[in-house]
Amino acid sequence: FLPHVVVMVREQPWLQKVRIFHVVVFAFLWTLMIDTSWLLLAGIGREMPLRVVNGIYFYFLLGWFIGLHLLVAALRIKSLPTWMSHGRWTSLALPVVLCLSLLMPGPGFLRSPNHFLQAIHDLSGPLWSYRQQQLQRLEVIREAVASGQTQVVVPPFKDKPRTVFYEDIILNRCSNWRNRFMGALYGLKTVCLAEPAP
Repeated sequence: FLPHVVVMVREQPWLQKVRIFHVVVFAFLWTLMIDTSWLLLAGIGREMPLRVVNGIYFYFLLGWFIGLHLLVAALRIKSLPTWMSHGRWTSLALPVVLCLSLLMPGPGFLRSPNHFLQAIHDLSGPLWSYRQQQLQRLEVIREAVASGQTQVVVPPFKDKPRTVFYEDIILNRCSNWRNRFMGALYGLKTVCLAEPAP
């Protein structure tokens, strides 16, 4: 990635005007924006929606990429050492980085919990069971729509693979906006979530 940054900076004349001062100001504003977002959202007193977390993470990555370009421009880096720009460097560095990730302290690559092991666990069973439950729920909804009902009751999912599952509609609250919006998706008034009768 770094060789591409150097080429990009070299081909954009306006970046030659960037100084260290500009990089510092950008880094300050970028950090302030990310920290402020987290602090404001932490004040709502509940777990942040996943789309909000993803949005903050997107701006974090965007600022990191832009900041790297500005830093290369400010330091007047015109080229990289041969050993870094050669394709062999990438083929050697990637295995080293992967090996280091196995030894990282805390939740390392092969230490639970992490997304890698969670995905393997989900693929080994819960994901397919969850898919079957989805199809069964859709069939119940389809039958309700075909018979002219205005609402339908479906059971909650038993298997919830964390890799793909976040939240369901609300249990025993047919009037909740999530349930009503799901019903509207299929042309119903609402979709109720309730445990099946014993």
